[in-house]
Amino acid sequence: MTESAILTKGICTNCEHESDFESVVRKEPFIVKGEPYNIKVEYSKCKKCGDEVLDPNLGVDPFDLAYREYRKAHGLLQPEEI
Repeated sequence: MTESAILTKGICTNCEHESDFESVVRKEPFIVKGEPYNIKVEYSKCKKCGDEVLDPNLGVDPFDLAYREYRKAHGLLQPEEI
């Protein structure tokens, strides 16, 4: 599953051109302690060259989300619950 929409304008770190960036969201597989979890990951995609990067401004770490799913599946506490 892939969702996308125009997000912003900026300088691409790959092609070094000013470009529109599209927000692309898709499920990516992550393995946590041998168990697969499909996590929604949001990328910024350069409309000029097609390069996709994680946007650090979003403040979301897909690895953290995968570990949260693992803890939830096993009835473990989340860090903020400790």
